[in-house]
Amino acid sequence: MNKKAFTLIELIIVIATISILAAFAFVAVDPGKRIGEANDSERLSEARSLEEAIGKYSIDNLLLPPTITYLEDNIPYMITSAFISDSLYCSEIGENISEVVLGTILEDYLPILPIDPQEEDPNNNGTGYYLIKTHDNVIKVAPCNLYTLSVPDPPTDLIYVYHGNDYIVFQWTAPIDDGGSIIIDYIIEYKEDTEDTWQTFDDGIHTSWAANCDGLIPSSLYNFRVMAVNDIGNSYYSDIESWSTGDGCDCYTSACDIQQNPVNHDCIEICGNYDPLGPACLP
Repeated sequence: MNKKAFTLIELIIVIATISILAAFAFVAVDPGKRIGEANDSERLSEARSLEEAIGKYSIDNLLLPPTITYLEDNIPYMITSAFISDSLYCSEIGENISEVVLGTILEDYLPILPIDPQEEDPNNNGTGYYLIKTHDNVIKVAPCNLYTLSVPDPPTDLIYVYHGNDYIVFQWTAPIDDGGSIIIDYIIEYKEDTEDTWQTFDDGIHTSWAANCDGLIPSSLYNFRVMAVNDIGNSYYSDIESWSTGDGCDCYTSACDIQQNPVNHDCIEICGNYDPLGPACLP
């Protein structure tokens, strides 16, 4: 009995045909979603490329690009190649934002500034990417337009737990919407009530819903706010809450009574086994 085997060329043709049909079937299931996800993947890749280019420039020149250096901290700016307007719309932010002109500053690290794959008029609308500079000159770049993903909602319900002479412990509620991307960090900022400049509390990267902010000045009133972070970017700030450090003794508020106001030092001193960050009150 004669059996004819496939030749190598025939096998390659069959495999290629199956791959093409599979690709068409994958897209045909929901073409809009598939195209949107592909665009999002490109956007996130380009945002990382911009961050890396700015980082390399900073390392080589020992400072940020000049147009970024004096930007206001923690404010989004639309990236443009030339001046367009003081107000450009960014859908991810939900409002018009100012621009930052990068021009050819990064050409040694990124020959062409990325443009959003669906942006048809970058000369009037900007690149479709925005950046935020923190007070310690960390630059975060994110897309203005995302099909499936977004920055998270801000944390809510900042609640005082207890305080000591030079520290305050508080907790918060995680964002209602994580933007479709898991929360990878929380950024805690604080300042004395009489100061204007916010500082970032250096607690590393963490996803817990509580913080022990130490190194504070005794008997001082502090303001606190928190941002959530996912792979897309940072949320807006939470509402600001204010609490005071102690005046020499450690004061606590029971987990069963977390509504007391430490600003007035009206707190309960608890003796015994008590875990302020735990799930229960252990008197």
